[in-house]
Amino acid sequence: MRNAYGRNQPMKQLIALALILLLALPAFGRERTPEQQVRRARLGSAIEATLIGGEKLKGRMGSVSAASFILEPEHSGRGTSRTIPFDQVLRIHGTEKRVVKTVVITLVVAAGALSVFLILLIASHPAFPGY
Repeated sequence: MRNAYGRNQPMKQLIALALILLLALPAFGRERTPEQQVRRARLGSAIEATLIGGEKLKGRMGSVSAASFILEPEHSGRGTSRTIPFDQVLRIHGTEKRVVKTVVITLVVAAGALSVFLILLIASHPAFPGY
């Protein structure tokens, strides 16, 4: 259906949908609480915990309780396990390839959404009268 200017109304709706998707993408990368970050980590995975005081601890994810988690030594037999309360943790970073994979997937999805938006924007330009 065309409006008074001879443009296609569904095209405007598609552009609006593309803009909504672009604005919604950052919500997928929002910060999680340290407890949520710990609970997402796999048992035995390599992590780095940044404490509120700025201290950084590296190790492997151990068991998780309601108020804390155990950070195991990076290499078995070297060092001791340490119980870390959630309220002392600023953030948790996974140090394995899983983090890189998540970032790459997010960038590919964002690039795809941007491409769709640009295609729709170009197609709605008056220089393309058939659209």
